[in-house]
Amino acid sequence: LIYLFFSSRLRVSILNAACSLGLPACLNEASLRFTAFLANPQNKPHPDLREIIYYYGMHYIGNEQSWEQMWDIFVGEHETSEKSKLMYGLAGVKIPWLLKRWVHTKFQLKILLIFVSLFGM
Repeated sequence: LIYLFFSSRLRVSILNAACSLGLPACLNEASLRFTAFLANPQNKPHPDLREIIYYYGMHYIGNEQSWEQMWDIFVGEHETSEKSKLMYGLAGVKIPWLLKRWVHTKFQLKILLIFVSLFGM
C-alpha cells in the first residue's frame, strides 16, 4: 500500500515536471484529456491527475469558450478539493483579460467570505 502511494505521487511529480517543461507529449495528452473532460464533465480524470490536466489543458488549448465552460463547472461544484483543482485549472489560461477576471472574482469572493464570517449572514 505504501508503495502504491509513493508510486502514484512519483507519477504525478514526473507528469507535472514534464508538462511544466513544455514536453509536447505531456501537453498533448493533458489537452486530449482536458478536451474529453469538457465534452463530458461527469467523466472526470483520475483524482491524482486532475490538477495537471485542468491546468495544462487550459494553458495549452484554453480559449474563452473552454474557460467559460470550466468556470460553469467550478461554480456548480460542491466538493472543496475538486473546486480547488478547478480553480487552479482556471488560472492556467493564457488570455490576460480572462485571467484578470478570474483574479477579480476570486478577490470578491474572499471579501464576501470575510463579510459573512464577521457579520454571520
